Amino acid sequence: MLKIITVAANRLSGTFPPCFYNMSSLILISTAENRFSGSLQSNMFQTLPNIQSFEIRGNQIFGSIPTSIENASILTLFDIWWKPFCWTGSKSRVGKLQDLYFKLQILSLTANNFGGCLPKFVGNLSSELSYLYLGGNEISGEVPAELGNLVTLTLEPL
Repeated sequence: MLKIITVAANRLSGTFPPCFYNMSSLILISTAENRFSGSLQSNMFQTLPNIQSFEIRGNQIFGSIPTSIENASILTLFDIWWKPFCWTGSKSRVGKLQDLYFKLQILSLTANNFGGCLPKFVGNLSSELSYLYLGGNEISGEVPAELGNLVTLTLEPL
């Protein structure tokens, strides 16, 4: 029973492999730093009930973050860095990801063209969050007061 697929840092191309969605035993998928394109299936987290780590940074995948993410109850890493993703639907769906909340130490949503106001729930993501990267987006408005809850954030010199 296959549990881990990691093909990171190659020159693989084409659409994100549809066969990955049918492997319900997978706990880790890493296709980072390739040339995959297309969008993710909206029901992917329903067909991957055991997924704990999902890394697709450094590809040309676009579209919406799958709405089925609310079903990824044991997800601890969701790495989409440098993706032209958009977040549609209710942002409160992330609130159901309890393991992500309790184990999240680094969150990078850099260069995704996210727009609008920074959601208040970001301030309640994890008591262990040390690094929060939001650069390269179109976030506007006021910084929510809830961001002050992230007392473990670390400032790194440039």
